[in-house]
Amino acid sequence: MHPGFSCRPLQETDRNDPVVMAIKTLMSYAAFGGAFFSDRRTTGSIVPSSPFLGRRMARAVPTGEAGLIVELGVGTGAITKSLFDHGIDPQNLVSVDCSEEMVDWTQKRFPQANVKLGDATKLGELLDSDHALQEQDVAHIVSSLPFKSLSKEVGHGIVDEAHRVLPKDGRFVQFTYDLRPSACPIVGRRFDLVDSSIVWFNVPPARVNIYSPI
Repeated sequence: MHPGFSCRPLQETDRNDPVVMAIKTLMSYAAFGGAFFSDRRTTGSIVPSSPFLGRRMARAVPTGEAGLIVELGVGTGAITKSLFDHGIDPQNLVSVDCSEEMVDWTQKRFPQANVKLGDATKLGELLDSDHALQEQDVAHIVSSLPFKSLSKEVGHGIVDEAHRVLPKDGRFVQFTYDLRPSACPIVGRRFDLVDSSIVWFNVPPARVNIYSPI
């Protein structure tokens, strides 16, 4: 068996090994595809986010600020990796997903990450349950949640909770496969759309929206 064929953390030397990288990519696709078919409502696409989309979302988050960055919808850790590459301190990043499979996968891939299994509609309660996080306020939220496939009740609950925990100058970064330049109606109830751009190098292409609390 090739030494890269495992869920072990990605090493710097792996990046120069095309076989390891190919296997890691295929394993990510397999894990993400499994989650998609097990619950299509909470997994928006059968393909993980591309590095181009990850970088675009990560750049929307300021670095060097105090406070927590919360990632909603971890998947296989594509956005998590981009946030780390962007310079977000692992101690300031909390990643949340409702899929135990995705949480386990991402935690194995990034041992330094704080990945939590939980309900985004109860985000504040989830964060308060971790004593190490109780003294830190949420600064920004990066979301990969598929609001268009969630029920209105769940979508409204997530957005209301995000609005409750975010400060007035916080950012809610969300990507969508709807390329129209308009705010998601569910998110727009609580947030103003302040910036938007399309990432064509993604399957399918995606739009990154940046919101601020109303």
